[in-house]
Amino acid sequence: MERITTIDKNLFISYAEKYGTPLYIYDADLIVKRYKELYKYIKWPKLKILYAMKANYNIGILNLLKINKAFLDTVSPAEVHLALKLEFKKEDILLTGSDIDAMSDSELALKIDKVRIIARTLPIQKVRIVDALQKIGHIVAMTGDGVNDAPALKKADIGIAMGLTGSDVAKEVASAILVNDNFATIVDAVAEGRSIYDNLIKSATYLLSCNSGEITSVFASILLRFPLPLRPLQLLMMSLLTDDFPALGLGTEKTEEDVMNMPPRSTKQKPITKKMLFSIILFGLIMGAGTMVMFVQYKDVNLMKAQTVAFTTLVMFQMFAVFSSRTFHHSRKHLNPFSNKVLFFAICLSVILQCFVIYLPFFQNIFGTVALSLSEWMLIIIVSSVGFIGMELSKFFLHKKITPDL
Repeated sequence: MERITTIDKNLFISYAEKYGTPLYIYDADLIVKRYKELYKYIKWPKLKILYAMKANYNIGILNLLKINKAFLDTVSPAEVHLALKLEFKKEDILLTGSDIDAMSDSELALKIDKVRIIARTLPIQKVRIVDALQKIGHIVAMTGDGVNDAPALKKADIGIAMGLTGSDVAKEVASAILVNDNFATIVDAVAEGRSIYDNLIKSATYLLSCNSGEITSVFASILLRFPLPLRPLQLLMMSLLTDDFPALGLGTEKTEEDVMNMPPRSTKQKPITKKMLFSIILFGLIMGAGTMVMFVQYKDVNLMKAQTVAFTTLVMFQMFAVFSSRTFHHSRKHLNPFSNKVLFFAICLSVILQCFVIYLPFFQNIFGTVALSLSEWMLIIIVSSVGFIGMELSKFFLHKKITPDL
């Protein structure tokens, strides 16, 4: 998604009619430090609202705020003016409902990207705001509690009704209900959503990388007119067991630390990007080449051993690949095998199953394998670790960290 735009009408007080200076709050730390007196007048989520707004700014969530007036009589307008003015850019715009009425739809669409606060809006004006944002490619999330918010909640891509103070009509038309009425919960939901999406992509990338390696090794043997490096049951076992268990473990990976610092994805961005596809192909070639190197060493001596070595090499390539797939960016934290216990258990289970297949006579007869020596295992591990090194090096060139430029 390109951006999530949140319109909320119950956070702070607008004094747009008294002051013409554009208003925008995002640096919660500065306001907390210098203007603590402001918070005793705010009745709900208090500091969490400001921190949520700061987090939204960092991840590209643009807040258009409809602000109440009740706060104006209890705090000096000059205090509010000074506190809020510090956090605005020169190009930021403040609009009122009457300003929106004076604009055509095309004019509103041109200016809406620079607007930071919209005060005193009518239901029809809220619908126009949502429509203008959608026309320029934004994903719009609107919060509301009253009956008058229902049209805009229905129009928005994600309508969020208040659970405690929201009307039945607002809850009925909304896509989601904010049970605790805490604006900061929206930020937590964005973080969770990003984490789930990332884990799905990690699992898909891992499986595609492993499958490309298997295809490469089989295809290369056909081109070189070698015996097949794998038997059908060996391929089936990798597809059903040694591939899938680690992939399921990737689905439980914890949220990355910088997930909220990354800019929103474009709605036009495909799940598997060109850079990811290049990384998948690169790993597949390394995996296939390493497997063929090991296979060639034994194929003229003992074909069954050669197939067992190739089979085990592919499995170990996959075990190293799953560690690299834990993050899109180079990080030492993902090298700790115990930071994701489910994944660690899945890897151990896959290796144990592989050992059963190559050492237990019952499975040897079924899968056509033979026992491997310690020196052969060491050589397999050394060769298969090359794939991990290649994937890690590719992250420096293909997955550079991006800082939002808003």
